[in-house]
Amino acid sequence: MSNTLRILTLLAWRNLWRNHRRTLIMLGAVVVGVWAMIFMTALTMGMVNDMIEDSISVLPGHVQVHHPDYLDDPNIANLLPMPDADIEKTFAKAGFRAWSTRIKVPAVVSSERESRGVTLLGIDPQRERPMTFVDYDAVEGRFLEGPADDGIVTVDEFARLDLRVARIVSAEVVEGADKLLKLTVDAGGEPRTVFAGIRQAYQPEALVGRHVVLLANLKPRKMRFGLSEGMVLAAGPGGNEVFLVSPDTGATAGMKVK
Repeated sequence: MSNTLRILTLLAWRNLWRNHRRTLIMLGAVVVGVWAMIFMTALTMGMVNDMIEDSISVLPGHVQVHHPDYLDDPNIANLLPMPDADIEKTFAKAGFRAWSTRIKVPAVVSSERESRGVTLLGIDPQRERPMTFVDYDAVEGRFLEGPADDGIVTVDEFARLDLRVARIVSAEVVEGADKLLKLTVDAGGEPRTVFAGIRQAYQPEALVGRHVVLLANLKPRKMRFGLSEGMVLAAGPGGNEVFLVSPDTGATAGMKVK
């Protein structure tokens, strides 16, 4: 038996190398096939793992805690009946790496071409940061840091503001309004009317001829006193502590603020 096996092995080996080119091509095909199979298996496993991780981080998380009635009625009113401080005490001994409260609401977004169903997530940015998608797809700007964060304005957003130097042509008191003055301003085109809440800080006659900075492309606002066609910029907390923003000497009406 052993001799037969030995003879067969020798015959197979001689037959294998009888045609060197054929043997090398077969070996190359086997090596490439095995390598491609291993590569595709690793690629597929990596893609699946990334999909699972991204899906868990964006929506469900590893563990969810809901109001008892939420599964039967996923309404925004069915929130957990306890504040975050109590939730934190409950989860303190659970060994969670991170946790966050969320509000999830189904919604529809529409454009001029189509409508799509989406899920809106109300999040706590500080709690979401160590566990989920916050900053994951940030291309420009940043996410809000908390409820008191007023956010930032990008360069493109600021470029949309049409800030111009304007000269106050006339100013008068608005009857029935304690805070408003009616200003007629020249911003390099047709005179326009602006209602400004600066009555407690300025006398109307002192404003005539003064140059101010006007937000010219603000959507006109219809008020019971008339139509306000812009906004003059001012600083201060309000009341009699309001200070108009004025350009330097030499600026003329109609100049664009950059």
